[in-house]
Amino acid sequence: MKNLFHKINQILSAFSGWLMVFMMVLLILDIVSRGIGKPFQGIAEMSVFVMMIVIYLGLARCEENDENVRIEIFLIRMPWGVRKYFLLFIDVIQIGVIGAFFIEMTQNTLVAYRTNEAIAGTVQLPIWPVKVFIVIGLFFYFSQIFINALTHIRDLKTGKGKNSQHNDAGPTEVAF
Repeated sequence: MKNLFHKINQILSAFSGWLMVFMMVLLILDIVSRGIGKPFQGIAEMSVFVMMIVIYLGLARCEENDENVRIEIFLIRMPWGVRKYFLLFIDVIQIGVIGAFFIEMTQNTLVAYRTNEAIAGTVQLPIWPVKVFIVIGLFFYFSQIFINALTHIRDLKTGKGKNSQHNDAGPTEVAF
């Protein structure tokens, strides 16, 4: 299962990269069209939508590679034995928070679809398609957190982990 989610995370990450290119094209088109006095309506809003999709689809890959933002100043100073329990505790909190957020966002997306919610402006853009991508991103983010929690549980049971070969000699990385 871990390999399946790894492949999906790679695909979502690559798709996000292409969406970033698309977002840059939209922004350049917006700047050029405004510069010549013939702006396209809704381009700036669409680029914001694309950025939101990029952010949420990239969360799972960041979690898989342990690259999501967190303050590690205390974590890196803990002995590995204590750190393993703390990482599992963090995973449990993340599962609860992201799980609740996923459920709420799914319900909100269904309401947005049923009511055909759109942003106000010169061009009304429907919001529900963006919310569908947010739900997809949250699902894979939640799944990756769950996989990480299972890995931390396995590490606790087997005594293995990131720095187990260092015998709690200290952090092997610097984080600020």
